[in-house]
This record gives sequence, structure tokens and C-alpha cells, in this order.
Amino acid sequence: MTAKRNAILASATRLFAERGYDASPVAEIARRAGVSEGAIFRHFRSKEELLCEIMRGIGETFTVYVEARRRPAPGESGLDEVLGLARLFCRFYEDHEIEFDCIQRNDPYHMNGIGAQCMAQIAAIHDRMLELLADGVRAGLADGSVAPGPVNRRAALILGAILGANRLRVFRPDLHLETLEEGFLDLLARGLSARPPHAGETGG
Repeated sequence: MTAKRNAILASATRLFAERGYDASPVAEIARRAGVSEGAIFRHFRSKEELLCEIMRGIGETFTVYVEARRRPAPGESGLDEVLGLARLFCRFYEDHEIEFDCIQRNDPYHMNGIGAQCMAQIAAIHDRMLELLADGVRAGLADGSVAPGPVNRRAALILGAILGANRLRVFRPDLHLETLEEGFLDLLARGLSARPPHAGETGG
């Protein structure tokens, strides 16, 4: 990938996050990237293709991010695996804030013609997150660290909480995942743990 192509993608991502896809003219993307409009169309056939490439890139980044950082410790319980994954996913959203602002501002359900392609890219990320979380919950059920309960529903609730907390930042800029992370993990551990909390044990 060339430096010029990278600059176009970075500029488009930031502009789509700030203004939304429809309010982001190609001329402004070119200006911010320091290239001509013609250069954009030499790399991407259309603005629609540019947006789809951004979404695809987020999916690739997620795969690399998780593989590089997911290192289960020897003897780790299933509960610890779930908590580690939840922390990793929180950090991924926090570290790629602009990319996910782009996703949230450009709701694919309302983007005629390209929405389905964008949704497929986002769905692939969520499917992988759900798969990993479900594996962790199953491991916890097997080793007794997680209380009995439905696997897939729990995975969906965990991911839903992470996504919701990330989206909350759009309305409350002071509530970043980084700020909420420890409290969220504490609640998650208490909700999943097979060991009931000691009397008088409460969260902060």
C-alpha cells in the first residue's frame, strides 16, 4: 500500500467521522490528503469504494490486533479468558477511536447501495468477537469458573455492553471506555463468576 493511498484513507476516515459520508466531498478528502481528486480516483473507483475499503481495513486491523495481543496464560480459567477478551476489545475500540467514530456516524442501515457491503465488514468483526467470547464462556463452564447459563446469550450481552459503552462517548465525551473499563470488568466478573461474592463485598 502506497503512502499516497494511506494518506487518502486516513483523510477520508477522519472526514467521514467528523461530517458523515454524505457531507464529505471528494475535493475535501483530496485537500486534506495533499493529493489531487484525480489521484483519489486512480486508487479508488468511487467514494463508495473508498468507504468500503475503510470498513474492510478496520476488519483486517482487528484480526491483526487480536492475534498480536491475545496471549492466554498457562492455567488460565475460562472466566479469566472472558475478562481478558473483554479488556482487549475495549482497548481495540479505544485505540481505534476515529475509525469507530466513522462507523457510528455513517449508519450502514441508511446507506443505499453500499450499506450492505459496509454491514458485512462490521458484522464480520462482531461475529469474531462473539465467537471468541463464547469459547471463553464454554471454557469457564467446563472448568467451573463461570456459573451455569446460556453461552451465546452471555457472549452477546458482553459484546452489547462494550458496543454500548463505546457509543455512549458520542453523547458523553467524558465517558470513554478507558474510564469505564475497570468498573465494567468488575461487573462482568461478578455476573459470570461461579463463586458468589462474600457478604458485604460490593463494587466501587
